[in-house]
Amino acid sequence: MEKKNIYNYLSLAHYITDKVSVDLLKNYKSKSLSLSKKNIMNNEELVSKIDIKIEKKVRNIISKFYPDHNVFGEELGETNTKSNFTWIIDPIDGTKAFASGIPVFSFLLSLKYKN
Repeated sequence: MEKKNIYNYLSLAHYITDKVSVDLLKNYKSKSLSLSKKNIMNNEELVSKIDIKIEKKVRNIISKFYPDHNVFGEELGETNTKSNFTWIIDPIDGTKAFASGIPVFSFLLSLKYKN
């Protein structure tokens, strides 16, 4: 992987984070935040509509710049294109805290190259 590409990927990650922060701030402490439960390996976790909205937004942005890259998201699963690159998304890590108005949540985005 060329050094130039690393800066392009990092720049895209910053751009995505800036876009996501708008949705996070707008919905933080929202009284109308609807939550549902999902079961992951016998462990119930909360998911909100904003989790899904953010993940869809991130996937759309990635696909515009790197349509051949794989994407794995906590809410919407995996899109496998057999690329050496995989973007990994957790739209709101700490949904329970986010919904409760406790400022200990984050947006997680990473890019894995090969293994």
